[in-house]
Amino acid sequence: MTKDQINKRFAELAGIPTTGTWRSADSSVTWEPFDYCKHPDLVLEEMKDRKDYFDFINTVGRAVPVFTTVECFIAVDLIMDKTGLLALLAIRWMEEKKC
Repeated sequence: MTKDQINKRFAELAGIPTTGTWRSADSSVTWEPFDYCKHPDLVLEEMKDRKDYFDFINTVGRAVPVFTTVECFIAVDLIMDKTGLLALLAIRWMEEKKC
């Protein structure tokens, strides 16, 4: 998959618009979709809003209950990767869950 295909597929599965126009009272603003390959932290931001977030974390890392919170551990290589590896893992996970 190309980076554009990865970004588009992740957005589709996560329910995020891939294109659009917002209109305000004084202007029209178009926006570009996020680059989830270049910014893997955005993948985590989108995934953390899901009810099954910790299931996803346990797929790419480990979620450990600590008293009243949950600590999440993910390899630095996944978080620092700019090729789209984390987005690809999220896509595969969401496709398997049929999300």
